[in-house]
Amino acid sequence: MALQVCFLYQDKFFTLFKEKNGILVELSGKSNRGFGKAVLIVSKELTYHAREKYPPAADKNIRAIISNDVPDLFPMLKEPTFQYKIAKKGTNFYMIDIWAFEESVLEQVKPHFNYSYVVCEELLFYSEHAELTCFRGGKFFHIVAHDKNGFLGSRTFTSMPQGSDIILFMRSLGVFGQGINKLNLYAGCLKDSIKEETKGLEVIEHNSSMPISAAGFRHLKWRQFKITSKLSHINTALILRVSLYCFIAYVVFNFYCLKGLNSTINGLEGEISKVDKEIASFAAMAAKQESKDVVEALASKFAKTPSVLYILDRFAQTLPVGVVVRKINIDGRAATVDMESASPLETIKLISLMGGVKKVELSGTPFKIGDNNYGFKINVEFAEDISSYG
Repeated sequence: MALQVCFLYQDKFFTLFKEKNGILVELSGKSNRGFGKAVLIVSKELTYHAREKYPPAADKNIRAIISNDVPDLFPMLKEPTFQYKIAKKGTNFYMIDIWAFEESVLEQVKPHFNYSYVVCEELLFYSEHAELTCFRGGKFFHIVAHDKNGFLGSRTFTSMPQGSDIILFMRSLGVFGQGINKLNLYAGCLKDSIKEETKGLEVIEHNSSMPISAAGFRHLKWRQFKITSKLSHINTALILRVSLYCFIAYVVFNFYCLKGLNSTINGLEGEISKVDKEIASFAAMAAKQESKDVVEALASKFAKTPSVLYILDRFAQTLPVGVVVRKINIDGRAATVDMESASPLETIKLISLMGGVKKVELSGTPFKIGDNNYGFKINVEFAEDISSYG
């Protein structure tokens, strides 16, 4: 995979690199030409990180949910843009890493580097086994934990971290830090005391100041990081010609469709006649003894369906004043609920903790109603015997 990479820093504008034999090699120029993915990397010193827990949701809805929380998670940013990675998927929750930075920092690079993708630096840390990487970025020192799934956690220091700092950081990772037995030290972090105080780790010193390699790029889901707002390089004349050709093809296609319309109608009349005969056959069967099994199966299914009044009563006991259930559809042990709430996330959490509820998922994206309320839809799966939960 051919790569052209631009690192955006806080204190020295940016530096260009290209991939060569799996290594990022610094370029002397300040413009990119040639082929390959053009990637802008926002360095760690320009980003802020948070790890938050969310209810399970479809991937296409996760970004919309997170975007509602970003202003509160990162109040220090005026115009934040963000990227995310699912760190862990539980039965009733997702643990999500979120990186945010000022969108305005990208403007200074556009005249010099024609990038198509933007990636936060910590998303590029990757290794076959759980490892630590210590490197210097600007005025700060950083330690990042990573494995075959990418980023695990990080810590920033204003001075050179000691061996005791590294051990404390590993302990703070909890389950994410299990199995770490290797420490990479990059230029600017070469210190003998670190090796002496971390005897349980294999310490490897690197002469390079670049802590990430091309391997980290190969594990990205590129679609999430694609920039879609660049319209300046579109060939307008080409688009118009293609549109005209499509219109001509559409007219020709419709001409041949209309030409065969009469024969199609005749064929449909024959099919309708067959369907009428089948309906009559089903009606006759319903009057016979064979329909008894069908009726008994339906009765058994509805006997296992939770009472609508019972479910509504549980909702009324659980939900606070101000939360409105607009519509509820129950199909067996599953229900679809349309709701209004000032805090959809808190409402979903309350329902997921309600007795008899096995699973709750957000369907679609919440939408604003009035000044303080949001409308949203959830899918709820109940236990086999909901009434046993009191």
